[in-house]
Amino acid sequence: MNSVTTRTGKSLLNIMSGVTLQAVLIALGFFSRKVFVDTLGLTILGINGLFQNLIAFISLIELGIGTAIICNLYKPLADKNVPLLNSLMSFYGKTYRKIALAISFICAVTLPFVHHIFKGELPVNDLRIIYALFAIETVISYLFVYKKNIIIADQKQYLINSILITSNLVSTAAQIAVLYYTKNFFWFLIIRILFKLAENLYISSVAARKYPFLNDTEQHKLPDELRKNIASNTKALILHYFALYFVNSTDNLIISYFLGITYVGLILNYQMIFNAVLSFISQFSNGIIAGYGNLLALENKQKATDTFYVAFFISFIICNFAAASLLNLTQPFIKLWLGTTAVLPFEVLIFLIIDFFILGMTAVGGAIRSSAGTFKQDSYFHLSAALINLVISIILVQKMGLPGVIIGTITYRISEWYFALGIILHKHVFNAALARYFKTSFNFLLIFIFTQFASYNICNNLHIQNEYAFLAVVLMICIILPNVISILFLHKTPEFKDLATRLKNFMGTF
Repeated sequence: MNSVTTRTGKSLLNIMSGVTLQAVLIALGFFSRKVFVDTLGLTILGINGLFQNLIAFISLIELGIGTAIICNLYKPLADKNVPLLNSLMSFYGKTYRKIALAISFICAVTLPFVHHIFKGELPVNDLRIIYALFAIETVISYLFVYKKNIIIADQKQYLINSILITSNLVSTAAQIAVLYYTKNFFWFLIIRILFKLAENLYISSVAARKYPFLNDTEQHKLPDELRKNIASNTKALILHYFALYFVNSTDNLIISYFLGITYVGLILNYQMIFNAVLSFISQFSNGIIAGYGNLLALENKQKATDTFYVAFFISFIICNFAAASLLNLTQPFIKLWLGTTAVLPFEVLIFLIIDFFILGMTAVGGAIRSSAGTFKQDSYFHLSAALINLVISIILVQKMGLPGVIIGTITYRISEWYFALGIILHKHVFNAALARYFKTSFNFLLIFIFTQFASYNICNNLHIQNEYAFLAVVLMICIILPNVISILFLHKTPEFKDLATRLKNFMGTF
């Protein structure tokens, strides 16, 4: 069987194309961020970040209905049930058009008041224009995203990635040119919107060619039972989405209010680096999500459980190596990239590393719960944990500064990793005992702590004067040491042996 037609083959192709895309995005992102800061400054960077958070809050109106619909696409795609797919996609498209209209209305109503958030950082009219441009970009995405998602649900993310690589290369070049020649944030945003529109139109045309039923103008009614299931999952996802907003999008608002907009700009530079690495890791979880949905539709619980633990093991190998690299390379890289004034205290970096590791380790579990559509069981837990995170962050930022905000976020990550995801997956997806999960997670945590301690002490005692040579040597240490430690401690585990067998079988398909 051709490897690209198998579930594993498609997953690997999705992952490889995703990694390529993220490599392109990261290279472009760091260069464009340097140009952005040099031409527009940290204050505009902070304003850009806060507008992204504000739009993220308004986008909560989506309520998770897209996720609730997508998890119902896997089985009809596997069964080639075109009538049901037609009904789902018709419902999906109509719903998202209504959401786009609602977001437009909310942004129009709040437009006159948006300047109150920024305490005179820019003229009122400038802030309103920026807000309007962000709103337009968001609405464009909602009008087209449903066609993109059927390609992803059909395990063909690699098609999307190939389009995005070209689109981002051209659009970033255009944005950088605009920054150099105009030094105008408005034109920067306009160029971004135009390319986003062109990108979405092209992806929609690809989807229409591959799935001709998307062009069917006939009205198709969604089965009542399926409609009720989507409605039920959506109600649960409302709380999940609010929880994620409180965790992921309020930190910069808290930092801006208590510490100032410049600190938002400083932390955004670190977040850009960490998010760039997380985007690589997410390609692994994103690459398997559609394949896992297909597996749940066609295979037994034991195979689903074994596949999860192999994916969890791979996540740890990646996150442990990535955390060591970030711990030892971030500070010297920031210094070279943006200068010493952009470097934050080391204790801030420590807490960011902890948050990064826990978030990376939850990616696979989060992807699998999305595949399975298990959203109702812990929705109130997530919202309660997120509100506690918000309270802790507000209290600690006044006592500890930036580390206090990050500690609040870490409390949520821990509750999600060790409790929510573990219980939900094993009780409602795998029908398996939790002992293996907690034991595996605890072992991973101990190895993570040992790896970070060992790598930092080795790298911190290097005496290399040339900064570029220092970065190169540290990178080599971080590539070798964490993986040697992981293999040394984990080579006898069932997950390691299962992964080796799967790789051997996959290579045999060529």
